[in-house]
Amino acid sequence: MSVAEITSTGAGQRIEELGRIILAYSEVTEKLQLSHERLEQTVAALREELSEKNRMLERKNRLAALGEMAAGMAHEIRNPLGGIQLYASMLSSDVKDRPASYELAQKIGGCVRRLEGLVSRVLHFAREMKVQIVECDLAEVVDDTLSLAGGGDCGEVNSGFDEGAQVDEGLRRSAFVRAGAAQPGA
Repeated sequence: MSVAEITSTGAGQRIEELGRIILAYSEVTEKLQLSHERLEQTVAALREELSEKNRMLERKNRLAALGEMAAGMAHEIRNPLGGIQLYASMLSSDVKDRPASYELAQKIGGCVRRLEGLVSRVLHFAREMKVQIVECDLAEVVDDTLSLAGGGDCGEVNSGFDEGAQVDEGLRRSAFVRAGAAQPGA
């Protein structure tokens, strides 16, 4: 083998090696470009998500401020209601001998009680709720609900559930209290 052949074989190998290096570089560059595009898409999605979370947080803060304002208004309304209720009660006592006037004084007292209930519900709504999860028997909840709706004992209830459930006891109690208040004569 001559020197020229050895040199040309070595040069050919170098060219092939250089070609492989350039091909590998191109592949890495392409992968980096794809990775960069994916990262840009992820960043755009995260920015959109952050923007949405910020909007939700702003709405939550506005609702919290509205709740505080409603609570303040409810307290301001509640104070004069006590006086109106007192005067309506005194008026009812004074006009017992006049049925039309007595009925009107009773209506005033009833309206004040309804307004007091509304104010209490606004205050309850504006208060921070703390979830209190407890185990409960679903059959008992269904039985209580049916009893409240029907006004009597409904016998044995088969809820179809073998296991208990987890509920927020405060919300459950509140629902039963409100449902009981909505019952005639309750």
